[in-house]
Amino acid sequence: MSQVTKPTVATVRRFPPLIRIILLAVAFLTLLLPIDAVPDLAPLIGWLDDTVAFGYLAFELVQAIRSWRQGK
Repeated sequence: MSQVTKPTVATVRRFPPLIRIILLAVAFLTLLLPIDAVPDLAPLIGWLDDTVAFGYLAFELVQAIRSWRQGK
């Protein structure tokens, strides 16, 4: 039986670069475009897609800044 593990920074870094670029583009477009995957009229659920997209962009930005500061 397989164990379910929490995603970590190492897990996200293992995504191929193309997948990470696609995820970043989708997250950015989700926040930029006025069309939502789930309309904001549905309370909480409608905000969840925006929250996840913003969280992913913030996570990637923090990782990029850390890598840049370490000279990688």
